[in-house]
Amino acid sequence: MKSLNYVFALIIILTVACSKKEEHKTESKKSVDTVETVMIQKLQPARSIALPGDLRPWQVTNIQAKVKGYVRMVTTDRGSSVKKGQVLATLEAPELKAQLAEALAKVEDYKSKQMASKLTYTRMWQTSKTQGAIALNELDVAKSKMQVDSMQVLSATASYQAIQEMVNYLNITAPFEGTVVERNISPGELVGPERSKPMFVLENNQTLRLTLGIPEIYSGQLKEAQAITFKVTALPEKIFHAKLSRSSQSLDYSIRSMMVEFDVNNKEHLLKAGMYAEVTLPVERTTPTLFVPATAVVNSTERVFVIQLIDGKARWIDVKIGTQANGLTEIFGPLEEGQPVVAKATEELRDGNEIVGKAAQLEVAVK
Repeated sequence: MKSLNYVFALIIILTVACSKKEEHKTESKKSVDTVETVMIQKLQPARSIALPGDLRPWQVTNIQAKVKGYVRMVTTDRGSSVKKGQVLATLEAPELKAQLAEALAKVEDYKSKQMASKLTYTRMWQTSKTQGAIALNELDVAKSKMQVDSMQVLSATASYQAIQEMVNYLNITAPFEGTVVERNISPGELVGPERSKPMFVLENNQTLRLTLGIPEIYSGQLKEAQAITFKVTALPEKIFHAKLSRSSQSLDYSIRSMMVEFDVNNKEHLLKAGMYAEVTLPVERTTPTLFVPATAVVNSTERVFVIQLIDGKARWIDVKIGTQANGLTEIFGPLEEGQPVVAKATEELRDGNEIVGKAAQLEVAVK
């Protein structure tokens, strides 16, 4: 009887042991996760981004009086088209004209003195040929007087020309061809260099500068003579075209963008300086780069990473994110094309966990 009880007890112990062993195997199997994986792709997708831009005049200047005077006549008004050198207004400055007359009189006075001293020196030099007729010292004094008078003529002429230039400034002229967009004077008004408001504002808007800031992430993707299209709110049905003309080749520290300009032909005057433009800019990397589905990138508060499948284990690989294109994310890191990564990565899949990869059926269109 005791032996029978012993046998039953042994059977029970073996049964429990086998059951625990099976449970342990089941738990071990459960600890290995099956995840969907995708292969890292090397692509060079072309796409477009929308950026805000400003239309600015090719040239713009505030025209101010160089000299103080009263406005005698205004020959142009707001909206007037003017040529380079065309007179916009004339000023009156009697004191300045009096100074010019005085300077001219001084020039004539010094010229007569210089002529007399030159004549005196010439005569003395002719006389000095007769030995003992003229002392050499007297000849030197006459020569010196002639040279001083000549210098005074030059000085007086320079002063006269300077005043003449100031008198010429009484005619306010256009520095370039364009359109008067502001007129802030009337006849009889006193103007001068200290005036805070410009007399005229002149713009050349036959060609406009389309200025926009390229974000840092796209600053290396612009091509020489890059073509763009843009729209303006005033003409929503019309698409305008332009090509890259110049770039600052440097990022603005305040906005972390590179300022570029596109020249826009505006001979039809459809566009106005100051308009807001909605720019469509094609961007493309110069060489292919690595891409994964956006769901494969984990962007946590501590790090940005993808989960790579290496020897049956999950490995967190730190990456930097580039551009987004058609559901794909550009990544930069110690990775290569064709390596498997988890298609839908989360922080719950810890680094070092054993995983089994299964190819994911993801449909991602890349243009």
